[in-house]
Amino acid sequence: MAPSRRPVPAQYRGRAVNDWQRQGLRRPANGQRWVRVDNDYLLVAAASGLIASIVAASR
Repeated sequence: MAPSRRPVPAQYRGRAVNDWQRQGLRRPANGQRWVRVDNDYLLVAAASGLIASIVAASR
């Protein structure tokens, strides 16, 4: 099954995770940022909102 190409809903795009190192997340590439949605961290493209990676939050 092919991965979905749906973007992160707009209401979550502004909830950036600025302490990504403290959360054990890798450095986002240029044009990407981490956002937290419920119990997951999503690495998203800042311009389009497309999800590049999903990591379950430990807390």
